[in-house]
Amino acid sequence: FGRIGGAMPLHMKMPIRGFSRKRFEKPVVCLNLDQVHTLFSDGETVSISSLIEKKIISKNSKATLKILSKGEIDRKVSIEANSFSKQALKKLEKNSVPYKIV
Repeated sequence: FGRIGGAMPLHMKMPIRGFSRKRFEKPVVCLNLDQVHTLFSDGETVSISSLIEKKIISKNSKATLKILSKGEIDRKVSIEANSFSKQALKKLEKNSVPYKIV
């Protein structure tokens, strides 16, 4: 004859809550090639530590660095970043700018 009435099961009483990866993801600092051109001079190294020294990002930041391709670069800087866009790599190789994926 089945069940009639009774208490609501606990898993149905609880609100539906989603899962977010927000607390696990690292922030990314995106830097365009034209920004690299204006912020750095010849012979300098572009990296997270140099951005902290220039006070562009905070020293407590756990961010990673990504280089994007907007603009042109003709300075002889060396770039150390966590990732590069495909177009940025093409422009860096065309202008023979040394880069390193950290």
